[in-house]
Amino acid sequence: MLARMLRTAFTRRRRLSHAEPTAEQNRLLEQAAGVVEGGQTERLNSILAAAANSQPASSALHRSLGSLLGRNGRFDLAREQFELALVLEPDHPGALTDLGNVHGLAGRYDEAEACYRRALALKPNDEAIGLNLASMQIRAGRHEPALDRLRGLVEANGTPQAVEALCNQLDRLGRSDEARETCLRLLARQPHHGAAHAALGFVRLKREFRPHEALEHFERALAAGYRTTHLFSNRGIALQDLGRLDEAIASYDEALVLTPGDPLARFHSSLALLMRGDFESGWPDYEQRLVSEGRQLPPRQLPVWDGKPFPEGKLLVYGEQGIGDEIMFASCLPDLLAQCPRVALVCTAKLEPIFRRSFPQAQVAAFESARDPGAALLADAQKMIPIGSLPLLYRRSRDRFPRHDGYLRADPVLARAYRDRLDALGPGLKIGLSWRGGTDRSRRGLRSLDLDQLAPVLGMPGARFINLQYDSREDEPGVAGLLAAGILVHWQDALDDYDRTAALVSSLDVVVSVCTAVIHLAGALGRPTLVMAPFSPEWRYGIAGHEMPWYPMVHIERQNSPSDWTPVVSVVRERLLAMSTRTENTSLHGA
Repeated sequence: MLARMLRTAFTRRRRLSHAEPTAEQNRLLEQAAGVVEGGQTERLNSILAAAANSQPASSALHRSLGSLLGRNGRFDLAREQFELALVLEPDHPGALTDLGNVHGLAGRYDEAEACYRRALALKPNDEAIGLNLASMQIRAGRHEPALDRLRGLVEANGTPQAVEALCNQLDRLGRSDEARETCLRLLARQPHHGAAHAALGFVRLKREFRPHEALEHFERALAAGYRTTHLFSNRGIALQDLGRLDEAIASYDEALVLTPGDPLARFHSSLALLMRGDFESGWPDYEQRLVSEGRQLPPRQLPVWDGKPFPEGKLLVYGEQGIGDEIMFASCLPDLLAQCPRVALVCTAKLEPIFRRSFPQAQVAAFESARDPGAALLADAQKMIPIGSLPLLYRRSRDRFPRHDGYLRADPVLARAYRDRLDALGPGLKIGLSWRGGTDRSRRGLRSLDLDQLAPVLGMPGARFINLQYDSREDEPGVAGLLAAGILVHWQDALDDYDRTAALVSSLDVVVSVCTAVIHLAGALGRPTLVMAPFSPEWRYGIAGHEMPWYPMVHIERQNSPSDWTPVVSVVRERLLAMSTRTENTSLHGA
């Protein structure tokens, strides 16, 4: 009704002003700003009606009102204001662009594109309008037209905004090779192009895992006068990957000077603090992970628990990261259950039987069943907390990490069956082995070894290696030869079911692995574990030393220089030989 009234008022106009709003109209704009955030719909409607009837008619007033409403999420009202501005000035590029933005935010992509194209017809060389059109096409899933437009903008102008938009979109589509080539072509013409150096540094850092080269490009971008929040954040990540934590934190601080409160800079700064063991300072900003669009959402939205005593109510705890993190943070559950006896724990399906057995006081369910609207598990839950937020309450310093050997419990029947199968292999150490970790986008190349690099370990006399590499195949090159030689044992049933994996791990003498989820499983089961860590591992493994405070039975061997696994493998072999000697002496003494 209001929209019809406003449109009718505009069609009856005789006096039209292209100038700035009058003093009275500015007063109406100030009044609108004062009530729009309070949700006072009736009063806001009266202000908008007064603006529609004010004289002379002012498109600038309605563009300002539309911007105010749009900034506060009132997109339908904003659309009406921009449409009314266009009744007064049909060929105003700014109003057309703003209306396109509102249409795009509402998912009306065809209408948005039509607005942008009309605006571009009026201002063909306006890069901002072109970037808006490309952004809308990306949201609509029209990637190739968007990329073509962005490539044209880069070739025509090469502005930082166009370079950033093109390279970011190529990276999101997994086309980092094209992003790299785009930057190299631009730098061949303009060697001091700051945005191109920053984008190329990002590719070197995040997709090629070459922090030294990435840092060089970030420094050249800064030398060219290019300074953005993302540049300082990415520079911090590169420094962190090089083990230069103090410099990394300083770079994140620079990012926060440019954009106070930036969640990405705060989050990565927290990881640097946690990596060096400053848990008190690190955990608060670790909460910034929860603003990520890709995070796991709770099965039901409830008020967030603030950590205060909650003895009578029921608390929902839910996993929200990878399986290794779910296991690691579950070490806080005994502390939580002592404070909140009624806990509903929702986790990854493969962990459900292990968690149910290990935390009998809690009610445990997998996400799939907990998301059922009729799930009884959550019917009376009153508050919630993600499992990764528990350390903020219970692990604020190193002395608050428990020193017990393990908190997970394997199925005793399955464990006994696997012990029998292991005993049947004959004497010698039974060593669980995992040599690959992560994905192409989570530093797999830095975290993983080839089996031939493990030859000194695999050649140990008398040892039998049990395959814990979940994504391996029996016909995989390297694996097949070790199986045929009787060095490696592959039990597919233990890899297909995580409860069986836990039972097998609990029965082994020792686990040897790169940084991957099996480390957390073995450590949480209290089994002796040797970690082969890269020069700059994930924050969970710390930056120095052999201990992992989460798991007393885990021992870390670290690269002394990036990509050099030889000394690590040599030390692991020595430690396994020492274990084998102790085992043999114990057996002889017992005999």
